[in-house]
Amino acid sequence: MSDYSHDYGTICHALSAGSIAAASAMNEHKNGGITGFQAGAVMWGFIQNWNYTSNKCGLRIIDYDNLLFPQYEEKFGKVISKGTWENLQKQAKLNLEEKDEFACEDVKNHWRKISEGIVPFGFSIIED
Repeated sequence: MSDYSHDYGTICHALSAGSIAAASAMNEHKNGGITGFQAGAVMWGFIQNWNYTSNKCGLRIIDYDNLLFPQYEEKFGKVISKGTWENLQKQAKLNLEEKDEFACEDVKNHWRKISEGIVPFGFSIIED
């Protein structure tokens, strides 16, 4: 970091490389050796704590490479889990209570519909 003057783009590459290097070094330690499942938990922990600290309803990553395989069709439907739907309804109700004066009427109407059980944007609810 000290011997190179980073710009807007290169600092992103440096932070990414440094994060991966730190995680790799920790995983190579005698107490390391995580599984692929654990690596996924690490990834989500980083995503949630680095860039989405205020997320209340959930996140999703889509691997578009899976479009190449017919067995993954269900991954691309307009579906959300029951838990995510419940989180959305809870947050919509909270927004109506706490942010009502700051939101435009279209947004407030959208929140009202969600809080009343109307699933937005043509999504369907699936079991967790």
